[in-house]
Amino acid sequence: MNAAVAERLLLEADKSAELANAFRTVADAEADGQPKFTEVICRDLVRTVVCRVYALPLLELCHLIRAADGCAGGYEAFFWGGGPARAGAFRGYAERNLVSLPGIAAAKTGLKLDYPDGTFTVTYSRMPFLSAMLEFLVTVIGYRAVDDVIEPLRARGATGKQVSNAAKELASQLYAYLKEHLSSAQSQRKFRRLIAFLDRAADESPDAIDDALILDFWLEESASDKGADFKTFRAVYLAFLRFIQALAAAQNRDGLENVKVLGADRSAGEVEPHELEYGLETVGETENPLDKLADDPCSAVRFLTKTEARSLELLVESDTVADRLPLSVLRCEVFGAAQARITQGLRRRLAPDAFLALIDDSVAQDYAECRARFSALAEHVERSLLASFHALAEAGRAEAITVLLRLRPDLDYSSLAAHFAVTGPEDDNVIPFAPHGVAARFATLLAATDSLTEPLRNFVTDAKTAYAGLSRQGFRDRDMADPAVAGGFAAGEAPLFALRTRLSAFGQVLARAGGDDAAYGSQFERDRILFLRQFRVLYGADI
Repeated sequence: MNAAVAERLLLEADKSAELANAFRTVADAEADGQPKFTEVICRDLVRTVVCRVYALPLLELCHLIRAADGCAGGYEAFFWGGGPARAGAFRGYAERNLVSLPGIAAAKTGLKLDYPDGTFTVTYSRMPFLSAMLEFLVTVIGYRAVDDVIEPLRARGATGKQVSNAAKELASQLYAYLKEHLSSAQSQRKFRRLIAFLDRAADESPDAIDDALILDFWLEESASDKGADFKTFRAVYLAFLRFIQALAAAQNRDGLENVKVLGADRSAGEVEPHELEYGLETVGETENPLDKLADDPCSAVRFLTKTEARSLELLVESDTVADRLPLSVLRCEVFGAAQARITQGLRRRLAPDAFLALIDDSVAQDYAECRARFSALAEHVERSLLASFHALAEAGRAEAITVLLRLRPDLDYSSLAAHFAVTGPEDDNVIPFAPHGVAARFATLLAATDSLTEPLRNFVTDAKTAYAGLSRQGFRDRDMADPAVAGGFAAGEAPLFALRTRLSAFGQVLARAGGDDAAYGSQFERDRILFLRQFRVLYGADI
């Protein structure tokens, strides 16, 4: 799951004030007058701890501590002697201070540790998060306890087995702490209620989860005596989203390829509910492109405004599940936002008549407008990629070629062959690129547009126009000379393409599922009547 879900789970769980303060302590840590850890790192830390998926990170941390202790000043100086926790800072520190020790070396991508039974590399990009994990451990179980556990790793010739044992001991102590400060009872209670609802359904298969079933669950549960967990439609959708993710985790973990029914008969392809409860707590997630764009080095370029990023959060969080439940996503975006406005109205203690008027006017957009917003975001991402090509080409970055080939894979590139010719097998469909100096020659070639084919020339023109049309940080001519901006464009290529893929897939699903705007208009009117009626029931205004 991504950082936004983890924060919600943390707020919803029966956590102690001490645990909340521990996370706040890490978030408030400073170095050289700046926040030591980025917001993305802090959210990732919350997610990892709350969802109890810290076993592998602790193993990575113990390997890193062993390598870091080989630097001048030991591991304490490595983690606390520098400035803000950034990948580049850790790399520079290691390259300057790593003492020559057998089996430990500073490689291009990270610190490499050789053991008799294999090699382990901790990448520089991973070190800021691991540093935050160490800060958290010191905060909750104490510096002395941590130092005692890792003491064997500081000896020359420490083995992989010792590293593994230290990680297990840290995990054990963290588990003991969380038993007292983080209860999973609420999330498990929610999970069992979803299972019970499926059991009552005509088809108890998880495949039965569709938009209609999610709506039925909300209508039933939100107004029940135990409806606090599921009062908002968005909370219901997220619960089913997590259920589907947990099922996938159970399938991947146990090699179950066709889990269809909840039960105990493995030979019939069933999976037991308690196994899904494990999945609910430990399910992982793919890397969130929104977090990548908000973090260094991508943050040097403002690819998305805060409003644009918020508009994409639910779709990105849902990943491919959104394609399975498109109407539920639209209902979250439209009526979930309306319910949030009503909740704000409750806090303002409006008079009954004013509150009824607020309910009736709470819906600010319809499904057609929501679709149009997603379409506009897709167009913006496409323009951002075009603009990125222009910026990368101007900077002479090789990533410009990647962007070009991914944006326009069907263009005829045969005219470039003479400029990048190398000796190789003859094939009319393959253009071999020389390995050295490609980016610089490519930038020079693009500047001489007369030598390009018309489609390629049009693409270059479109990219320049897209760049000029985005008036925000990174997309201004004066930004071109900043190496950090060029690095931001290079790093932003992958998450932008991930957003492009997600928006494109969801747009195609919406086109197939709902047809034209008239069909969505009819669906919206039916839903509007239903949701407003339920809002009146939920908020004491059922007249």
